[in-house]
Formats: sequence, C-alpha cells, structure tokens
Amino acid sequence: MKFAVSIFVPESFNQSATVFYRPLDSPLSNLNLQPFFIHETFQFSYLKFLWTDYFIRLTVSCNMSVMDEYNNQASESFWEIGKYNRSVKRIENGSKLCDSLRQLIETRSDIEKSYAKQLSQWSRKWNDFLEKGPEYGTTQTAWRSVLTEADKLCELHTEVAERLMTQVYLQVKQWNKDNYHRTMMNFRECKDKEDNFRRAQKPWMKRYNKLMVAKKEYHSACKQERSTANQENNAKGDPSVPVDQVKKLGEKLTKCKGEVEASRDKYKAALHDLNSYNPKYIEEMTFVFNECQEMERRRLTFFKQMLFEIHQCLDLSQNQRFAEIYRQFYQEINCGDCEKDLRWWSNIYGAGMSMNWPEFVEYSPELHNITKTKKPTFGSNEGITITGIKHNRESYAANSDHPPAGSNYQNAETADNHNPDSIYSSSTYVAPPPYSSITAPTTTTTTTTTTTDIKDADGRNPFGDPDSDDWLDDTTLVDDNRPGVPVRALYDYSATAPDELTFKAGEMFTKLSDPDELGWCKGRKDGRVGLYPATYVEPL
Repeated sequence: MKFAVSIFVPESFNQSATVFYRPLDSPLSNLNLQPFFIHETFQFSYLKFLWTDYFIRLTVSCNMSVMDEYNNQASESFWEIGKYNRSVKRIENGSKLCDSLRQLIETRSDIEKSYAKQLSQWSRKWNDFLEKGPEYGTTQTAWRSVLTEADKLCELHTEVAERLMTQVYLQVKQWNKDNYHRTMMNFRECKDKEDNFRRAQKPWMKRYNKLMVAKKEYHSACKQERSTANQENNAKGDPSVPVDQVKKLGEKLTKCKGEVEASRDKYKAALHDLNSYNPKYIEEMTFVFNECQEMERRRLTFFKQMLFEIHQCLDLSQNQRFAEIYRQFYQEINCGDCEKDLRWWSNIYGAGMSMNWPEFVEYSPELHNITKTKKPTFGSNEGITITGIKHNRESYAANSDHPPAGSNYQNAETADNHNPDSIYSSSTYVAPPPYSSITAPTTTTTTTTTTTDIKDADGRNPFGDPDSDDWLDDTTLVDDNRPGVPVRALYDYSATAPDELTFKAGEMFTKLSDPDELGWCKGRKDGRVGLYPATYVEPL
C-alpha cells in the first residue's frame, strides 16, 4: 500500500511537528496537501502513532541541535553486532593521547624557556640602569637583590624545561613506540583486537540474522492474516459482494492462519537457538574485551606516573634552592640602612665634605711652567727644548674668536691640568673641527726633535715651582659616582692625553663638574671619567 505524506510544521522547531500518512487509494486522495521535507539534522526523539480510518498520525518532537556521536553510541549495547568498535577505537586513541601528552610537555617546556629568557633580559636591563643610575648605597644593593632573584630563578626554570624534555617527554615517546605498533592502515594492536572480536561475534551474528528473518516472516504473516480477516468481515457485511468471493476470502484467511502458526514456530525456534548460544557468546566477547581493558589499564597507569613526573619537575616549592633564593632575597632587602646611606651621601656630596677655603695667593709671573721629558743632571751638554709656554688668557682671547679649551693648542698649564706626565714632541696649532680658522697667539712655540729635561745639581727643575714635580705625578681622576648632568657633543673631539675623553658629534654622556679657569670640564662616558673642552658640548 502506498502512502502520501504531509507534515504540519509549528512556528518553533522546538515544538512538535505532526506528520500524516494518507493511503493514496483513500476517498481523501483529492485533498491538496503541501509536501514538507525534514532537514537531515533534525532528530526525532519521540514517536507516537494514532490510528484512524484513513490516516496514520505520527507526532514528531523536533530538535534543531544534533546530539554528540558518543551520546548516541552510549545507548547502543556492546553486545550488538559491530558495537565492539568503540573498544577498538579506544586503543587507537591511546596512541593519539600519547602524542597529545608529548605536545603538552613540549609546549610547557617552551613556556619555561621563554620565561627564563625574559627574566634574563629583564635582569640585564635593570642592572644597566643601576650601573648608570642615581641610586646608591645599601638601597642600591637591595635593588640588586631583586635582579639576583631573577637570575637564580632563570636558572631554575631553565632546568625545569630541560627536565621536562629529558625525563618525561622521552619516556612518553618511548612508551608509545613500545606499546603501539603502526602498520600501513592502522595499529597492529587495533587489528588484532578487531579480528578477535569479529571471530567471537560471528557465530552469534549468524543466529541473530536468522532470528531477524524469522521475525520478519512471522510479522508479515500476521499482517497478511489481519488484512484478510478485515476483508472477509467487510465482504460479509456488504450484500453486493458475491458469495463466491466471500468463500475465497475465507479460504485465504484459513491459509494465512496456517502460515502464521508455522512462522511463529520458526521464530520461536530461532530465538531459542540464539538464547542458548548467548552464554558462550558472552564468554568469548568478554575475554577479548578484558584484553582491551588490560591494555588500557597499562596506559592509564603509565599516564598517572608521567603526570607525577611532571608535578615533580614543576613543583619548585620542594626545591631547596628555590627556598634559599627567597630567604637570601629577604635578608638582602632587610640589610638596607637608610641612615648609613644618608651619612655616606653627606660625606661624599653634602655637608660632611671637606673644603679648600679661599686663601690669599701672591701674584706669580705669567711664564713659570716648563714641561719636561726626563730629568738629566744639570750642566749636561744636551740641548733644551721648550715644549709649551703659558700665555695670558686675556691676551689669547684678544687674538682669537674661540676659547683655548676648544683648540688643540698645547701649553704647559693645560698639560699640568690633564696629564703632567704626557710629553709633546711637537707643539703645533690645529684648528678645532667646528671652526675653519683661528688667530694664533702672539707668542709662538718652537718645535724641535730633541727634548731634554734639565735639573739643577740637586735634581730640581730650575724653571718650575718647587712643588711642581710632585704635582705632575698625580694624574688620577676619581669617579665619585655623582649623578651629574647629561650633555650632548656638538663636535667631534679626539683625546690628546690619556685623561681626556674622545667623542663624536651627537653622542651623549654625563657632565660631572663645571668648567675650570681653562675651560675644561670633568665628565663620565661609557663608565670612564675624563676631561673635555666645555665649548664642545651643550646641556640637554
């Protein structure tokens, strides 16, 4: 019998839809029923049949979302045909989980390495700040304790990253290789278990299929018997139906009843055969399933062990070095003494400093210092060379547009200020980089190739001050770690003495003192303290 289908759809898909099956040969075949096609993602979770004279009413509960595949399979019994595939799939998933665990460990190791690297970079940055910054004393030491903690913690996290890869990652990789043997299509373990399940289920499956055939035949016979009985009853109640036709329907009904009895016996026999085989089927399937369980037990036990290994690698609270880091960290901060820092600052830069108070100084001649190269005995036949002459600053300024500190013209007093032990074999005037010309002083120097120091008979310099020899030996420039003022170089300058600074235009460094009477300043550049001409820089 053929049916026409119509569905009355509600406004909301979460409500119920009504489906009508109508026989095509019914008196209502001329009704105009609009067809409707149910989307394949709808899931029919509730079915209800209501019989009427011409319609079979099917009530369907519609749901727009599709249930998860695992939830669908959960309602299917392991004992059904082919449902052992979930146990086989679990074996394959075990190998995939090993790969996932290795990926987890490797990613965490990379995070630990990245964290250690960032700690190291952070520590170097702030160490440079403390080296060049204004912080001082025990407070600076406390600052450094933070960076020391970072350096030591960097070492610990680097070790954590290495241990994760060497102690855990490699174990998981080797265990996966030993327990799961990949073939061209799948794992050998999966194929073995699937074959065992199939062999155990095959006899039962044959009996089950035989039962389903018998069941179908029985239900078909019952349906035919019922249909024939209805036809006979309708024919008996209709006077227009011939008696011969009613008789034939009666014979047909008798035959159908015989087929029903035969198919029922066959159906019951097939069911009895299946039920009698069930114990053996259960035993064989359980045996193979227990093998799968044992394999999964080994995997779960191994994973638990590896997770404990990961815990041991990551748990720094149990590391004695970790506890020592923060114990030392606390002690170094606690050693900070603000009063000690204040006293130090007062003595170095404040009211506790000593002072050379001004005193009366007698006038001395303009030409009084002569630089020497060595100390020969007085009366030697060797020649004498004057390597520098001190000129009056006012006289020099009158003949020059630029201060003497901005030039490379060497004189005796300049040499005394920088490096008294320096020897200038030639004293030549060279214009500074920012200027194209300069007016030479009125008194020029003589350049010779022979340089000789002379002394009188008692070893003293007859042309210098009595104390000049001792003063010339003091060339040390001390860095007192004062903050200073940042300046920028306007021009290039190359040092002509060991105690001078060399810099390029645009470079920045720190000014530590104001210009002296000769126009030279004390500064710090790249951790080195030296002198430079004041007119070559500008403050920032």
